[in-house]
Amino acid sequence: MSVDLLADSIDLRRGIITEALSWLTTPWRHQGDIKGVGVDCGKLIYKVYRQFNLVPEVDVPCYSRQWMLHRDDDEMLAWARRIGFIVTDTPKPGDVAIWKIGRTYSHAAIIIDWPRFIHADANVGFVLPSNLMDCWFSDKPVIFLTRFKD
Repeated sequence: MSVDLLADSIDLRRGIITEALSWLTTPWRHQGDIKGVGVDCGKLIYKVYRQFNLVPEVDVPCYSRQWMLHRDDDEMLAWARRIGFIVTDTPKPGDVAIWKIGRTYSHAAIIIDWPRFIHADANVGFVLPSNLMDCWFSDKPVIFLTRFKD
């Protein structure tokens, strides 16, 4: 499944960030996807982008909470590519960052203004804004994804 890239839109990027901010303090919950009730990092990205119809509606299959510790497949990156994201070297507001945690790229966030981002962090227990320099995963490899044309 593929979705065409979108022309860069400052207003749409602002909308993504505003929507992501509306999820702040939502508890972290494995496979959760309900604002104010519970969400994990991948579903946060999906739900925010779905709000603007920027990704297709898909059924996300069940996945283990520790899948990234026991396999080498980059499932999160493969899933992101299937719904239309592409890798970029120049992250902009509203784009996505995915860090390699464990054996695979498995922790995602929406960029506010790099290195600041919004994410659902299991270690903290809820959705929050963060600065990479203050995060336990600051030394981990990161890949940036976009749905926009540069």
